[in-house]
Amino acid sequence: MVLMIQRKKPMALKLAYKATKQVFILHYFISTSWIIKTDKLKTVINRLNTTDEEEFLFDMKQLDWHDATFAGIECLRYSINDTMDSLPYAKKRYRKLKILHYITVTIISMVVFFFLFKIICS
Repeated sequence: MVLMIQRKKPMALKLAYKATKQVFILHYFISTSWIIKTDKLKTVINRLNTTDEEEFLFDMKQLDWHDATFAGIECLRYSINDTMDSLPYAKKRYRKLKILHYITVTIISMVVFFFLFKIICS
């Protein structure tokens, strides 16, 4: 509203509208419990020979979860058009925000304890 009064483009409003629209679309898929039958996959796995077992990884215990997670994050960054070049800046900014968070929590905790101490001691 303030940006509209100042005759500036409300970019965050447009982004928030898009995000809300996407959440509304995905709500059904996120909130519904899904039961997926894997009977046919189990028969395929049981019929694999040793060379196919080595080539097609079906055992989740053998999966390198670190690499799979990193690949998923890279795909997510690619889908939102974010390059890996912005990662050092993001880490630095995250560290600053983390320090600011802990300072804020400490100050609020100290104020609460001060008032509690005043109430208890009076």
